[in-house]
Amino acid sequence: MSAWGSMKNFRLVMLDYAKHQLDKPIAQKTLSDMITTKQKNYERTDPNYVVVDKHDMIGTHALIYETTNLFEPRLISAIRLTYECRARLHKLKIPSHDLIPHFNSNCKNAFQKFEKQNPNYADCNSWFIDPEFSHKNSNLQLADISFTMIFLQLSRMGLKNFIGFTNERYKGHRRLEKIISFEKGNEFTHPVVPDQHMLILMENFNLAHLKFVYESNKYLFDNILEVSPKNEKYKSIAQTIQDELVDKWMGISAA
Repeated sequence: MSAWGSMKNFRLVMLDYAKHQLDKPIAQKTLSDMITTKQKNYERTDPNYVVVDKHDMIGTHALIYETTNLFEPRLISAIRLTYECRARLHKLKIPSHDLIPHFNSNCKNAFQKFEKQNPNYADCNSWFIDPEFSHKNSNLQLADISFTMIFLQLSRMGLKNFIGFTNERYKGHRRLEKIISFEKGNEFTHPVVPDQHMLILMENFNLAHLKFVYESNKYLFDNILEVSPKNEKYKSIAQTIQDELVDKWMGISAA
């Protein structure tokens, strides 16, 4: 149990492709929460930073709410996946491609090698955790929970790899070391948030750790709220959990 009491005081929400769900009140609410809360939190680093962009409408948002006040749930963590196939459809570039001109030679070489080896990948970006609910202040494993949600979304979309960036002012890459494997040391100065950022070229998920995160927070994952368009042809999160973190793991254990 965390310093904030029972995990029943929290709720996981997966909002996907908001553009196709703007007639749903729950999609409107979660999209508004995400934009407003991220803006407030990113201003802690740079008061001139504007967080909203077009990918908010076509990406997937993995959200964690604190729900002690049922009438005013508080968004405390959010992270986004964007996809090249959707970006092309809507005549956009994925966020990482806008940063390539700012890479040093090491980052450019590593990125090009990654793209060649993994032509079908996602872009994981726009991550925040409310400082009041950081692991240091709350003992909550929000990063682990968020990236387990990322794993589930990628899995049901048939994707295995992602690219991302961590702000090294806060040693952000350390939050990922138990969750994924990646090469360390590829750093550059972000053009908008002028801190050193590490280029995260995700190679593999640590399945054993993800299974541990799921089992430690089973109530949250088993009650996840999915806000998804009807025409997206992927499995439910519940079925993906069963396939990827229960059945598949049993097969690995027996091997």
